Amino acid sequence: MGLTNSLPLQLFMGIGLLMWEFSILAYGVVVFARYIFAMAFDRFPEIFTRLNKGGSPVYTHAFDLALTLGLLVFPVVSISGATSLYGAIVIGMVYFMVVSIAALLYGSKNKAPALMVASVIKIAYFLFLTYEAVTNPTFVFVNSNGTPNPITLAFVILSFVIGALIFLASKFYNKKRGVDIDLAYKEIPPE
Repeated sequence: MGLTNSLPLQLFMGIGLLMWEFSILAYGVVVFARYIFAMAFDRFPEIFTRLNKGGSPVYTHAFDLALTLGLLVFPVVSISGATSLYGAIVIGMVYFMVVSIAALLYGSKNKAPALMVASVIKIAYFLFLTYEAVTNPTFVFVNSNGTPNPITLAFVILSFVIGALIFLASKFYNKKRGVDIDLAYKEIPPE
């Protein structure tokens, strides 16, 4: 942008950069909405299962939009803030590591040695990827001097805190109705 004197070209490049930075995160909107929609069938508030005339879970998408916009308050302030969200990739790695640990526990409980071996390999792999993501400045979780990027760190911590709060609120809400959500995976197994 600094090498051209053409205002339309500068605008095109600037708007294109902003769109690129935010559009790359669009997958999160789809994935998050899908999980909220699925959890609504597992005793998450049932309103998230309601569809509009076009078959879209509108309440789920509205909740996702509100939560995403809330989390994007900090990054919207600057381009460096937007790019710092790339460091949030560590959330996915931690998620898959936790799923692998659950698979190991499931395999050991059900005496499935192949699942246990595969789980140990996946745990090691995602542990390595998590380590790389939080120590390598290329992944933007840490700056080149080794200190965590404050926006990325806040986004990652807020994601886990908000997830825990949603779980606790759902557990409390359903407990008052006489429903134990800890039984959800016993009644409806995960995919």
